[in-house]
Amino acid sequence: MIETKRGRYTLTPVAEYQLAGKVVSKEAYSHGWEAEISPLDLAMVWGKLAESEYEKYVSFSQGNRWYFYQYQPDSPINHSYILSHSSNNHIIPATENLLLALKAVGKKEKIILEGFLVNVKGTYQGGTVFWNTSTTRKDTGNGSCELIYVTKIKIGSDVYE
Repeated sequence: MIETKRGRYTLTPVAEYQLAGKVVSKEAYSHGWEAEISPLDLAMVWGKLAESEYEKYVSFSQGNRWYFYQYQPDSPINHSYILSHSSNNHIIPATENLLLALKAVGKKEKIILEGFLVNVKGTYQGGTVFWNTSTTRKDTGNGSCELIYVTKIKIGSDVYE
């Protein structure tokens, strides 16, 4: 249960989750009920996309809880590989310490997130709200992002809980 000034939210764990990869974009949010529980999104990649030699072929950006990518016509990495080796992660930090660590994460840093994929249901300013996580890497579009209740993060050799 998360309580804020304007809302009350129940998190329902769907699966334990661990994601190891490189941060390619980070976006902070401060408006709306989603920002009250998930103030940060991290776009992350793994596999070949996390290797520096492929950075020149694919670029990433974020906005309004979405992430976007563009790839060069001569890219050795195709559209389906990018979809299956990248994700936009809506982060719900379990502690203030985790929030501070996540805010300090920079682009191109390799990190490991641990926690749970969750669904959220609650009330915000008297109305019912919900937000569900994706549980597959094969989806795209609205609803395809992972909603992660983060309980631990490893940045380099530093571990935060």
